[in-house]
Amino acid sequence: MTSSQDQSPIPVVNGLQYQILITSSLSIVIPTIFVAIRIFAKLSKTTKPLDLANAGILLNLAVCTGLHMNYFVLVCKGGMGFHTAEIVSRFGPSVLVVFGKTIVSVGVLYNLAMYTCKIPVLLMYATLMPVPRILLLVRCCGVLLTLSYLSTAIAPFFLCRPLAYNWDKTIEAGLCGNWPLYYTFCGALNIVYEVIVLLLPMPFIMKLQLPLRRRLILVGMFGVGFATCAIGIYRQITIPGLDFNEMPHDSIGATVFSGLGPPVAISLSCVPFLRLLFANRYNSTHKKINDD
Repeated sequence: MTSSQDQSPIPVVNGLQYQILITSSLSIVIPTIFVAIRIFAKLSKTTKPLDLANAGILLNLAVCTGLHMNYFVLVCKGGMGFHTAEIVSRFGPSVLVVFGKTIVSVGVLYNLAMYTCKIPVLLMYATLMPVPRILLLVRCCGVLLTLSYLSTAIAPFFLCRPLAYNWDKTIEAGLCGNWPLYYTFCGALNIVYEVIVLLLPMPFIMKLQLPLRRRLILVGMFGVGFATCAIGIYRQITIPGLDFNEMPHDSIGATVFSGLGPPVAISLSCVPFLRLLFANRYNSTHKKINDD
């Protein structure tokens, strides 16, 4: 039998592990590229310092990166991709403790990532559409989002008694609440807020004195975030079928789609700003052609 000390880090030998590692790598690299382009577009257009919306997206990127670094820990130190019994026999029960602690961290970071990806969008609305009604709606949504995040961030630390029972199931008389219900509730809440945030500017956009085509383009630019809703809905579908006694093996699908939500949201939130960069390049090229 191989001891846990002999198998540190856990060997990456199956497709489930590669699935997590590849998607996590892409979930760090792709949004980083989009944010870098967004910041470059912003700085190339104006000499003003970065506003709160851009600072918020940088914070969101940092949280998203932290979330996916935890996914690497789940695979390389927590035995993700293996069945529970195989983890204990091959690597030792201490690996399950690492897995349990990291899962708690993942839950907190996931909710924080989904929270911090919505706040920059609200700040962007306030900057682009500084009318009283929009500002009031932005403030109300911001307060509700903050209260909801705080409640979902604190809840995991009270679901199990004692707290260590979250990751050490050998503790006698340990008791946990309904984790599937918690994940389902958090996911549903994220989807509801995602829809609210995405729909918030639509009436204002449709009332703009612009040609219908321009208004539809704006609606499309702001509405691309519905892709995040689709990911969240699919994630919700995977949760009821989870066996929480086989989380290292059976939660791969839910874990992947949980991890995809924040980077997709970050990347899509940068799309409206890419137009600034490409518009500048188009205008420069057009001017050069005319001069020639």
